[in-house]
Amino acid sequence: MKLSNVDCKYGAPMGRRGDNSNPEAKVRLFKIRMSGDYDEGGAYWGAGEPIYATLGDDFAFYMRASSRIEAKVELLKLYPRLRFYR
Repeated sequence: MKLSNVDCKYGAPMGRRGDNSNPEAKVRLFKIRMSGDYDEGGAYWGAGEPIYATLGDDFAFYMRASSRIEAKVELLKLYPRLRFYR
C-alpha cells in the first residue's frame, strides 16, 4: 500500500495525522518504506524503530514497533475491535 504525498509549501510535516473515527474498521497494517528519516510521501519521522501504518475506512494510525506482530498486539490493546486484512 502506498502513502499519499504530503503537500507542504515550507518543509515536510512531522509524521502524519491519525484518524480513529472508526475503531471497528477493517484495516491494512504495513511497514512504511523510508528514505532516510522521511516516508515515501515526504513526511518526516526522524530516526528510530520502523514505523507501521494502519489504514482503513475512517481509520489511520501510525506507530513505531520492532515488528508487525508487535504493532498488531499494541494496536489491539488500543482498538480491540479492529479487523485486519492479513
